[in-house]
Amino acid sequence: MAWLILKSHIRKIAPTHSNCGTLTGFPRPRPVRSEGEKPEKLWQSGPDGLSCPRSTAIFQRTPLLFDLRIVAAALLISSLHASPSQAQDIYYELDGGVVSGGLYADAIMELPVHELSTSTAVTEGIQHFEGHLMRDVLALLRREEGEVVTLGALNGYEIEIPMEDFHRFDVVLAHSMNGERLSPRDKGPYWIVYPRDQHQELQDIRYDIRWIWQLNRIEIR
Repeated sequence: MAWLILKSHIRKIAPTHSNCGTLTGFPRPRPVRSEGEKPEKLWQSGPDGLSCPRSTAIFQRTPLLFDLRIVAAALLISSLHASPSQAQDIYYELDGGVVSGGLYADAIMELPVHELSTSTAVTEGIQHFEGHLMRDVLALLRREEGEVVTLGALNGYEIEIPMEDFHRFDVVLAHSMNGERLSPRDKGPYWIVYPRDQHQELQDIRYDIRWIWQLNRIEIR
């Protein structure tokens, strides 16, 4: 869909000229005949040293930037309107910055399901969560022995969590709350949930800030 948007807008906006085509599938520029001298300020070198009108060269560059913004906006809107029932992939990094691939939703969904009912610092009453234990997710990556796990969110939020948390507590990578799949508009696709009602020490701001939602990236160090 993004390619169709980009292509259609370029065809609509990009100008044509008898001597200079655009850079997006139109005919290549033809040399200007020596008949009649053209005003120098209106002409400039095009591809292969050929001459093109300055106005045309400007328009050849402008639509691309404009349409890339449209594509970016379209991709953002499509992610926000993704079906809540669709599981999302998580991209992960190992050892400080080398992107090694994706943790695919199908693999995550095959893990044992863990249910947890608890209060949260951002909702009222008891909420019922479904998902998978984070230690099982890390075991799926075969990296459960690291020291620090950095989690990143769609909204740019990032938090470092000691690996010890996932071994001491039943921390859940939640994909559903109260029977509804979490969407990006409602803290999805994944939300890190601590069993705060089962452990008094977890009812503390130091742990509340680790409840990262809109999770889409795991980095292990």
